[in-house]
Amino acid sequence: MHSQQQSTQAPIAPDPSFNGTGIWHPQDVRPLPLLIFGVAAQSVAKEGYVYFTGEAYGGLPGRVYVLGRLKPDGTLDREFAKATDGLAHGNFAPNSDSAGYSIKLLDDGKILLVGRAGYRSMPALGRFNGDGTLDTTFGPDGDGYVVLRRPEAWPQPSARENEQESDFSTCVEPMANGKILIVYNYIVTHTADTRAFIFVLNSDGTPDTAFNETGHLQVIEPGSSPDSVELTSGLIDDIGNVVVCGRLTVDRKPAGIFFARYTAEGILDESFNDTGVRLFNSPDLSEAELTSLVRQTNNRLLGVGHTSDRLGLLISLEPDGKDNIQFNGGKPLLIRLENYRTRWRTAVMQPDGKILLMGAITSPEPPPSPSQSYGVLARLLSDGNKDDDFNAGSFWVKARASSILTSLALQEDGKIIIGGFEHSAGLDKALVMRFHSGTAALTD
Repeated sequence: MHSQQQSTQAPIAPDPSFNGTGIWHPQDVRPLPLLIFGVAAQSVAKEGYVYFTGEAYGGLPGRVYVLGRLKPDGTLDREFAKATDGLAHGNFAPNSDSAGYSIKLLDDGKILLVGRAGYRSMPALGRFNGDGTLDTTFGPDGDGYVVLRRPEAWPQPSARENEQESDFSTCVEPMANGKILIVYNYIVTHTADTRAFIFVLNSDGTPDTAFNETGHLQVIEPGSSPDSVELTSGLIDDIGNVVVCGRLTVDRKPAGIFFARYTAEGILDESFNDTGVRLFNSPDLSEAELTSLVRQTNNRLLGVGHTSDRLGLLISLEPDGKDNIQFNGGKPLLIRLENYRTRWRTAVMQPDGKILLMGAITSPEPPPSPSQSYGVLARLLSDGNKDDDFNAGSFWVKARASSILTSLALQEDGKIIIGGFEHSAGLDKALVMRFHSGTAALTD
């Protein structure tokens, strides 16, 4: 299915019961967040707070991560991280620029912050108590932090190499047993030479030696070179297996989409597609990329991304790695919006099985005409068909051009939380938005 849809919607108007306007911009806090990369929505039973993370300029320490909390009415909760006036901030490692990328709210009320230490370099974690203070029971040094340096099989990079080490995001998923899954790529010598790793940590941040006896595993496609896999996302399925996705390269050229599944002990699970891996390398998908992997109902898998010619891409698999014929007839779903270049960034599953998507579209004007980009939201039914009830007769809506959407969360009442920033006149302005789940609420 290749779908083109037109939209006449004006820029979205968020829920006005959130901060009076539907949008929260940081102000009267120091350091001032410049970019917001991650949001999370707490359940109503646990007060219904909205959490955000990103980065700020912290003076002599350089860039610092920030972590804050908004009340259900969309105002900053200054009781959180009270000692620093409502905004936790710092560096994951000394003398290292830091940023927060995503937030995981743990069942015990603690908060796992996912980020990086060093410019695009090392995956880093920080764990916080519910009041915004660092949890010093976490991390090998008892300071609340874990920084995952390149495994010892390769020399540790110099400070300069650290600054250039990786351009890939970190995927982190808490497990039901308190352990932590981390998926990451390290660049060994240059941007074409990568090593893809799965890490599993114990709840205190130490390596889980029950996983591959070391707590980490390099992902290699059978029969390919060690630098052939670039991972982009991962999850723990309903029975405790580790599933990852990314892309495959051959002779450093894109060669298809890659899925793999491992047991909890780090062994390639050959019951998945009979080999442990699943490749999509047809001509239209050989240069495609998945940016997110989402758990669907019945332990199915949904890969979210785009093709090389910027068609939004969704691939749904059964738990055994075979095609899910109940989703778009078992075929990859390609979507182009308004004849713009379309890419999906992430998705969340609604309790009713519907799929809420977030991404961006870019106008196709050739040079010298400037292209224009818009953040977009869309919703599909569980079988991949368009949900035209989402936005007054349309299954999607676009944000104003100056807004860059980076993160997505869903509240229990169906309202949607978006994190990102506005980029205008060369300046960035961080934001958190909330808006209704569809129909007439999205008017100008």
